[in-house]
Amino acid sequence: MNSMFSLKVNNIAYDVTKDIIEAEFGKFGEIDNIYFPQKFHRGRKSNRGMSYIRYKKRDSMELALHNLNGKNINGRHIKVIESTERPILTSESVDNNELLAVAKFGKPIMMSPDTDMTFVVKYDT
Repeated sequence: MNSMFSLKVNNIAYDVTKDIIEAEFGKFGEIDNIYFPQKFHRGRKSNRGMSYIRYKKRDSMELALHNLNGKNINGRHIKVIESTERPILTSESVDNNELLAVAKFGKPIMMSPDTDMTFVVKYDT
């Protein structure tokens, strides 16, 4: 079981950087990791309007959740929610019929036994 505690932050302004997020959320405790997906927007790199912050302690995560949900950062009121990890399906945990059903909806279906990579399968009709 993972001993890290994660938040998902939505409605982030496109000009907000990882450093700004780290400064705001770091006030509440030690951050283990920030996942800040990027995209190209109008010819330049920008965030995707969301981020995941992983804390080492539950208390830190809860403080950040209660203090930052609805806060205005760069003109937008961010929405902060607790993030739950998806279960990883492996070939040992499901049978082939279940794998086909999951694959049809394009969800993670298998974790490689040799790496930490999760595979996503698209089902073409």
